[in-house]
Amino acid sequence: MKKTFIILAFCLFGIPLAAQTFISEQSDTATITEYFDGHEWAYHQIGEIVVGMTNYQDKNDYGSYYQIGIMIQNLGGKSILFDPEGVSSKLMSKSGQETPMKVYTYERYMKMIKNQQAWAMALTGFAAGLNAGSAGYQTSYSTGYVGGVPYTQVSTTYNTAAATAANMAAQTQIMTLGSMMENDKKVVSQGYLKKTTVHSGESIIGIMNIKRQKGQRMTVNVDIDGTTYSFDWDIAKKKK
Repeated sequence: MKKTFIILAFCLFGIPLAAQTFISEQSDTATITEYFDGHEWAYHQIGEIVVGMTNYQDKNDYGSYYQIGIMIQNLGGKSILFDPEGVSSKLMSKSGQETPMKVYTYERYMKMIKNQQAWAMALTGFAAGLNAGSAGYQTSYSTGYVGGVPYTQVSTTYNTAAATAANMAAQTQIMTLGSMMENDKKVVSQGYLKKTTVHSGESIIGIMNIKRQKGQRMTVNVDIDGTTYSFDWDIAKKKK
């Protein structure tokens, strides 16, 4: 499993933008920590299930997040179910107030991206259509004289060929943007955890995003087979 974990971790987790620090309680003897490629991983074993986690900041065109990497290893003799709906998080402020954080399952994350892309596509289509519609109109200026006094005459004509060319360019721009957006969804969803059955002796590893908020301490809970695996992270802004 260790070899598989290293390969997958190398593929999924790049250089952390700002890695969070795991908070280890002195009385907690069931959790161990280690570093891999700049990421601090914490592993918590309860019974025959091991859950590992890392936490760092990630920012893309769709927002700023705490991206958590989750590893689940099944050492028992029966299959278990990992359901992303069982992952929750809460934030503690300086004043000690706790608030729930927004955890994105794969479906919620893709829906959010799709909504943002729809707005971007609509605005692009509007701007492109406006430009294409006005491209066919050509304005010319000429100078005339009345009683020896010069004046400027403005005339507007419609160039069908120019309008057609501009419309084709606008459609190409929209199609290109759509293709780029589809590729974006593939890239940002790579390795995203979904509902998975973990059979005896198997392991899974992947990522999930949590909407970033400012605070002091962040707790992530992972519920598996009726047991909660809890991880605390120091997310306070570090002084330089």
